[in-house]
Amino acid sequence: MNNKTLALGLFVFLSFQFSASAQPNGEPPDDLQRVVALVDGQKITYGDIRVRDKNASQIFKINHRRDPTPEELAASISEMERSRLIGEIHDCLRNKVINELGITSTKEEARSFMREIYPGMKGDPNGVLDRERDYFQQLASALREVLKNPEMERGIYESRLKNFMEHDTWKEAIKYYGSIEKIELIEKNIPKSVEDIYKSGELSGGAWVIENKLTDWITKDVKVSEAELKGYYASRYTNGGVGFEELKPKIKKELISEKRAAYIKAWWQEQYKRAKIEIKDEQFKDILKMLIPQEIEQSGISTNK
Repeated sequence: MNNKTLALGLFVFLSFQFSASAQPNGEPPDDLQRVVALVDGQKITYGDIRVRDKNASQIFKINHRRDPTPEELAASISEMERSRLIGEIHDCLRNKVINELGITSTKEEARSFMREIYPGMKGDPNGVLDRERDYFQQLASALREVLKNPEMERGIYESRLKNFMEHDTWKEAIKYYGSIEKIELIEKNIPKSVEDIYKSGELSGGAWVIENKLTDWITKDVKVSEAELKGYYASRYTNGGVGFEELKPKIKKELISEKRAAYIKAWWQEQYKRAKIEIKDEQFKDILKMLIPQEIEQSGISTNK
């Protein structure tokens, strides 16, 4: 198995481990408890989206090969916090829809999904364990190194991680896991046994099963007609010399994928419009235009404090 295929499983697993392991150290400061948005009555606090100055500065250094000015640092933090707020709003609505539809996953469904990511689990589970240990260890070590020397980001990738993941995936890893707290959590969760991998698969695999079921429900009415297939073929494939009937299965798969993506985007924008989303913090009021580019005034969304 190509080691780069482990990236999906690892990052899914880590995201759920961070969520499950996050424990506040006493009562958070008042600013972290400040409500920045309400989504159908669910609170999103500043603590849910906060970006630390140090983390933002490190990411800026990696991207620009220099220290940020105070203005650039403030702009970077603002952009990252807006992105996190959008994610939190989406998750609130997503979880509400999942609960309303009663979508769940079984242990067997989760393990089946995990076997797709780790096909070697059937024949060589100890080999998978060794590769995943190596993967976790290399990632944690590389993240520690890039925190100390952000200007060496590309070299660290080339020397440590090139065989494990694409460079863009490494950049995303820095963005989401580039803090001492998260690196320590990665190190804590290095699998010690094959059973550890199965347990992580039940957690992360189950979440993906639920996500796939939700996507299938949203796009259940997506279909393509013969006329659409022929139009798609005429616009993209007529110069290749391959006939329509020969390419039809490929064209159908591509067109359905495109229509599903467009349908999902439109469906979620409709959910944002229907939901009661109240932005309580003026610095984030432009989030609404990012969620729904048009017809904001008709959406039922409010910026009232």
